[in-house]
Amino acid sequence: MFIGSGMRYITLGSMVALLGAAAGLVIPEDGAELHTIVEYIRPGGSCASPTGTNDISLAEAYRLPAAGLTYRINLDSAPKGLDKTVVASAINNAAAAWNSAGAPALSYGGVTSKKAGGRVADGVNTISFGSAPQGSIAVALVWVRNGEVFEADMSLGNGFKWDTNGAASGDCGGAAGKMDVGNIAAHELGHWVGAQHTPADAAYNHRTMYPYASYQELYKRSLAAGDGASIPAQP
Repeated sequence: MFIGSGMRYITLGSMVALLGAAAGLVIPEDGAELHTIVEYIRPGGSCASPTGTNDISLAEAYRLPAAGLTYRINLDSAPKGLDKTVVASAINNAAAAWNSAGAPALSYGGVTSKKAGGRVADGVNTISFGSAPQGSIAVALVWVRNGEVFEADMSLGNGFKWDTNGAASGDCGGAAGKMDVGNIAAHELGHWVGAQHTPADAAYNHRTMYPYASYQELYKRSLAAGDGASIPAQP
């Protein structure tokens, strides 16, 4: 369904994804199609071990370049009390999960002082803690030209408490009342890669790309078979 000029809204449960040419972005002179994709993950109920089994492929209509992307992390934006080195490791482990599943390389390029967000591509693939849409845990912004990602950001919402849960295990073994950095980062990096949100029903609740997450939840750190199957193929 198209609404307005060049904007398409897709509703999955109560999650809304926005695709379209963002304000302030300029269509290149070569006529390349340019989009900004904004994807949210929302808080769900109490954490419970997932029961879903549907591993159908759900790929987006865009993909990473074959060479992948290099990202930078604003570690100074991490909440007080979190070890910055461990925060970086949690995010890097999330990227490694997608790399191991066959996605083009997501590579850590060191720190940055930039903040993720805004609607204008700035040449840096930034991951930071900061603002996220109301009611969402985190947001991924992906800039796409002619079906291929050329820049991406991720903002982990500072309206939530966070933990890296380095010694934790199990589906719901994280710290009470806190979101797990690696758990949420793995989901948002899935949007960079081009994996779609799953439908918001129990058949898909075992997957990293399920559109809800819970306090204490850890299982999204590890991809389900359907998540890996949802990585778009290279041409």
